[in-house]
Amino acid sequence: MNTDYHSCTQPRRISALGLADRVSEERCSPVGQEVGYIIRGESKSSPNTKITFVTTGVLLRRLQTSGGSSEDVVASLADVSHVIIDEVHERSLDTDFLLVLLRDVLKQRKDLRLILMSATLDAGVFEDYFKSGGKVGRVEISGRTYPVEDYYLDDVIRMTGFNAGRGGRPNDDDDDTTGMDADVKAAIQSIGMRINYDLINETVREIDAELTHLGQEGGILIFLPGVGEISRALGSLQSIPNLHVLPLHASLQSAEQRRVFPHAPRGKRKVVVATNVAETSITIDDIVAVIDSGRVKETSYDPQNNMRKLEEVWASRAACKQRRGRAGRVQAGKCYKLYTRNAETNKMAERPEPEIRRVPLEQLCLSVRAMGIKNVGGFLGSALTPPESMAVDGAMDLLARMGCLDSDDLTALGRHLSMIPADLRCGKLMVYGAMFGCLDPCVSIAAILTVKSPFVSPQEKRDEAKSARAKFSGNQGDLIGDLKAFEQWDEMFQNRYVY
Repeated sequence: MNTDYHSCTQPRRISALGLADRVSEERCSPVGQEVGYIIRGESKSSPNTKITFVTTGVLLRRLQTSGGSSEDVVASLADVSHVIIDEVHERSLDTDFLLVLLRDVLKQRKDLRLILMSATLDAGVFEDYFKSGGKVGRVEISGRTYPVEDYYLDDVIRMTGFNAGRGGRPNDDDDDTTGMDADVKAAIQSIGMRINYDLINETVREIDAELTHLGQEGGILIFLPGVGEISRALGSLQSIPNLHVLPLHASLQSAEQRRVFPHAPRGKRKVVVATNVAETSITIDDIVAVIDSGRVKETSYDPQNNMRKLEEVWASRAACKQRRGRAGRVQAGKCYKLYTRNAETNKMAERPEPEIRRVPLEQLCLSVRAMGIKNVGGFLGSALTPPESMAVDGAMDLLARMGCLDSDDLTALGRHLSMIPADLRCGKLMVYGAMFGCLDPCVSIAAILTVKSPFVSPQEKRDEAKSARAKFSGNQGDLIGDLKAFEQWDEMFQNRYVY
């Protein structure tokens, strides 16, 4: 290889880690030498590293902290000859922001090569966007995946003999069940759009029985929308004795995420229960069956009412195509879709809505302003899919009210918050905690707000959980109660090593 340096972005940490491991192995070099990675809070590279796998946010932060001017951004990539952005179809906020910056860089760095990659790319949209910067080429590579056989909800119900009971009421959105027998119709109508964990269990049992009968090894990958659903599924699957069940989601540490790659212990069947982090860029090489709920959790934002919410919605057809493909990476496989053909055709969008159009923009606007760009609206208006002007105006107004902006000027608080990878309100809490000498409790409260309360509150023990929480809060509010409970647990944990 020549002396050029290559940077390849991945949408998620596990993708960057997995690819760095894979490419290093194929180049017969340990990770951190010729091939390395950089993710938030962890890196493995050296002066000899020529190919660096990074998360999109890491590369974006490199450009953001370069100094702010166009020349500074260009200079920050002086040692990079190729930038590869993988899974660009996901259209995350970071990716769209990065594309705006790189399009400007390309106008000044004619030698820089930008490569956009995706298995479900709408190439024409990206070609038009970059044409102003010079010549744009397209390379199409035929897929080399193995065949995957599809089973839809009615097929799965017949296969498992599942009977959800006839007490379910049809939904207004129920699927077309024309031509199906009465039992299948009743099961579909009873399930509705809910995730049925009994059906997942029965599907896993059937897959395991079939593979065992064929004498075939291999794992099962289940896609669910969120961490709560994964936890519930893990608890439910524990009733099947020969399973080796593992979670996979973004909140896990890197070491925990890597546990999904090795084969299951002898005599066990590996089952990975994952969010959409497993959709792209990673290969769990023993997966032979995918169970897809067809659901995903997305943040949506109404700029007119300044309301945000995290809701479970149908995944896009492009996302489900990626999920399906996980079963055919290294051998033929099967995909069990827990939705009907009608839902796939009529309820799922072709591609996901770009994140820049459906999430609050205050963090993005602050990042843009911290780079020295005063016309934030104009800058974001040059994005591949510009956000609504009302959303930008609302974000700028919030930044002013939070004390991040003084008229058009960035304040000291704004400068600090632009460097903290956290919700702005949590970031402000931590900055003020440092100023007033109470950083530790403020960081703990910020963590609770970002993740969740340390208290668990199962449906059948709500009153007990509420009573336990009240003992710590002392009428000072839930957050103070959560903080005191954590501090007491931490003290007990530390004392384990004293006695």
